Amino acid sequence: MFQGDFSFVNVDASSLSTLPHRQRVTRHVHGYRRWKKGQDARRLLESSRFHEAFDPQLKSSKSVPSRATREDRPPDTAQAPTLSRSIRSLPSLLDVVLLNSSSEPSNVLSEQLAATTSSLLGFERECVVPAVRALELRMTAKENVPTQAPFTETWITESKAYLYDSIASHSYLSRIAATMHLVTTNPEHLDAAYQFRYKGVASLKDYMTTTPHISIPRLYRALLILLFADASLGDRQAFSQHVTVLKDIFATHQDEIFADPSLNLLQYINVIYLEVQFAAMNFSTTSVDLREDGWAEKQLLPMWKAVSPFFLTSRSEADRNLDSYLQGDIRTLFLDAQETLDVMIKIRRQTSLDISQTWVYAVSKIILTTGRLMNLYAHLDVPAILSQGIHVTTSSLILQKLEVASAILCVIYWLRELGGIENIKMTDHRRLFVWNPIMLSKLRHILTVYDAADLDMAGPQDNARRLPLALWVLWTGATAEHSASDPDSLTVENEGWFAERFSHVVRKAGIESMPQCQIILDRILQLHGMHTSAEDGWITSCFSQAEGP
Repeated sequence: MFQGDFSFVNVDASSLSTLPHRQRVTRHVHGYRRWKKGQDARRLLESSRFHEAFDPQLKSSKSVPSRATREDRPPDTAQAPTLSRSIRSLPSLLDVVLLNSSSEPSNVLSEQLAATTSSLLGFERECVVPAVRALELRMTAKENVPTQAPFTETWITESKAYLYDSIASHSYLSRIAATMHLVTTNPEHLDAAYQFRYKGVASLKDYMTTTPHISIPRLYRALLILLFADASLGDRQAFSQHVTVLKDIFATHQDEIFADPSLNLLQYINVIYLEVQFAAMNFSTTSVDLREDGWAEKQLLPMWKAVSPFFLTSRSEADRNLDSYLQGDIRTLFLDAQETLDVMIKIRRQTSLDISQTWVYAVSKIILTTGRLMNLYAHLDVPAILSQGIHVTTSSLILQKLEVASAILCVIYWLRELGGIENIKMTDHRRLFVWNPIMLSKLRHILTVYDAADLDMAGPQDNARRLPLALWVLWTGATAEHSASDPDSLTVENEGWFAERFSHVVRKAGIESMPQCQIILDRILQLHGMHTSAEDGWITSCFSQAEGP
């Protein structure tokens, strides 16, 4: 608390305008301002070291940057004209975001913002960084030495860089506040995320319109961290505008961006991860173009090229194995999914590959493949078909759409389940992205409508061609309903629905054992024993019924 000379308040009214009184007031105000600056400096110093409280060993290897290090450093003079000329058309896009933002400039006192900032940094120190470290330790065998710095250290170093960067610090705090709101659902954290994001956008706009020599990597990094807050806050308009700016910058300065060591793919992958998760939960398209050789994939290509030699998978062999009934886009995506699952298997079985970089490679493949599958599902316009119920107009095109939709949901299930992005436990009472119960309900609805529409269409030959896919879809559904991590999420009415129909198809097709059935299932997706043993009971029951009279 400020300890100043408050004697000037104990005067009568006639002394208020005298020179000695005004001088005492001035000295008091100046004293308070000096005290306040000292407090702010100490607070900044503490915030810059907040990761050291998590890992004291970092003190010896990570020094606090000097003021000269923190100040803006323009790029070489030779580069300046090119940067300025290609960037000057971009601020108008940020103007749109700024004007249309659903948040308003914060009018809260600086003391309140300081308290909020301290709380956010505490959350990052106590929750986010330990979670990242736990993920790293779970994925990386202790006896292995990573070929690059562990991503916990990269995360910590980058966090410090954001705190010291005037155009990114507010966006960084907005990212933490948005994450904190996802975990706690506290509206105060949501308000803080909006307030800090607004300040982050304003800082970017000011930087782009007033700085004579713009640092492309710095601008790109600041926009990437802003995307995280946009995605978490569900602001589709702002997200789309910022992606447009990033794509324009990337198109003309790709080499410069890749050469900068400050660009951390983990923050970028987190943005795509959130987009894919939200798309899955809403059964909608992503707001990011995930097409092959698009902006999202191009940023991952250098890392993919560095890691892919460790995973010499044969796509042609997978193509020969995949059932010929799957054609077109869905066939391509199933081959992508098979390649991703093969990568995961190889990482788990060969400890020499169990390093941070290979897991980041696998996670990026899982996220992009899942997002592409969900985009294809959304373009099938399944809700319009299902809205007609059992009275849906029967046609081969409608049946094909329903088959593709059910196959997509099932392959997404395996990618999410085996990739660890389903039903994420944040606290004892808080889980994020619980998709399986919603998926099972949707899949059941699709199959019910499909069965009703297929009664008068399919002949014996058609049924034989469809058998592998139909069997695999029902097996996946039954596996999901019997291995649900939250048994309460499945109603009594739904329990056993898929297993019952799987058993019926098995008996009708004359399949006598699970090994015989597995040969058929492997023609769709080879899981190599990655599924859990939770299915043993219901599968045994199915084939014991098949052997009965």
